[in-house]
Amino acid sequence: MEWGSKRGRMATFIRKLATELAKHPELQVFVFLPRCDEEEKNEAQRDNVTLVQATEVHGYDEYYCLRFPPDDLHIDFVIGNGVELGQVGQWIQESRNCKWVQFMHTDLEDLGMFSGHPDAISNGQEAHQLTVGLGEKADLVVAVGEKLAECFRTFLRYCEKDQQVFVFTPDIFSELSDVRHGSTEKKETKLIVFLGVSH
Repeated sequence: MEWGSKRGRMATFIRKLATELAKHPELQVFVFLPRCDEEEKNEAQRDNVTLVQATEVHGYDEYYCLRFPPDDLHIDFVIGNGVELGQVGQWIQESRNCKWVQFMHTDLEDLGMFSGHPDAISNGQEAHQLTVGLGEKADLVVAVGEKLAECFRTFLRYCEKDQQVFVFTPDIFSELSDVRHGSTEKKETKLIVFLGVSH
């Protein structure tokens, strides 16, 4: 996980979400990262986002070190997404007694069906079960798009959490708002959004 988009892994999505949340005058937004440099910290600060670098825990992966935010960092809400960062969100919720919002950006079981990897379907099913389990434990589930929200409502109906699935509809980034469009009027606009997921 990173602030920039050099390695993908939802970095663009997380960065845009953080900068949009930081526009709310009553919110202080911190993004907790395994590593970040001064240039990234300054760039984030211009958008009222504070980057906090985790302390490395030798012998463990970068997601493990995210389980231990600084003691002096006050947390009311933690936002997780996907499996790895969702597990981090659950850990922080329990250790810091805060609320946990879990973002769902992919139906991993569906994704496994379209991968060419020989174990993709079984891996997708396992990841799907983990994702649904995280959704069951989270205080709020936010799904990217109506289709995914409906999927997770179905998945979480068994535990009566289906009414706690909120639909998040991405907007056009301000950087793209002045793009010139064709002169021909059309009845509908088609948009494809790439979230930069890497596995």
